[in-house]
Amino acid sequence: SFLIVFSVSVITFSQVYKKDGLFYKNIPVTKDSLLLLQKQSEPTSTNEEPKELPVIKQDFMVNEIAGVGGSDQSALSIAKSGTGGYCAAWIDTRNGGKQIYAQFYSADGTKIGDNKPISAPNLNWNNSPFVAANDNGDFIITFAETYYNISIYRFNSSGEQFGSQINISSSSFSDLGYPSVILNNDRSFIIFYTGNSGSPGNDLIARRFNTSGLQTGNEIVINDPDKNVSSFGLTQNV
Repeated sequence: SFLIVFSVSVITFSQVYKKDGLFYKNIPVTKDSLLLLQKQSEPTSTNEEPKELPVIKQDFMVNEIAGVGGSDQSALSIAKSGTGGYCAAWIDTRNGGKQIYAQFYSADGTKIGDNKPISAPNLNWNNSPFVAANDNGDFIITFAETYYNISIYRFNSSGEQFGSQINISSSSFSDLGYPSVILNNDRSFIIFYTGNSGSPGNDLIARRFNTSGLQTGNEIVINDPDKNVSSFGLTQNV
């Protein structure tokens, strides 16, 4: 079974295709948690009665109440590793400007430490973070720190950083942004991001890094030269 989440006219829906013999379809998401997906809004094509998805865990707060008025959080990204632990990262303004924070959890849902600041404060660009994980419990967080620099941080299952911060810049592209990453089980990874080489639109670029966090090879432009990128998605185990 699998889950699709999509938006239609600012209303977010999810769709699940068959789980344990039950069908779910077009479920409106009315809260900020996919764990609270409830009733389907229309019958399935098999004319079965509407079913309810089970609530796995009630809503819980990830961020801490900090800063003026509790500050503001946005651009949440979350990933679950193969060992069951998970990590959430988001933009936080508790210190005045935009800053990337993260929170790690163990497989049983226990919070590991406090909210962890990942970046320096006062970021000024499209800084939405992206989190990925591998089967061994490792995590990787990436975001555009500025329009010419993408930052990468790696963590183990205990939320401890391993290796140094990795910075990506480019002599061929400007306006770097929208990074996404896939983390392999040996801790090598491939990162995707957009950049502009002076053409009207953006290109989709990829770079590979080995287990030590060192780049292997040059930048790879994914899209055709006469086609520009508007959005893209990723899959694991490539």
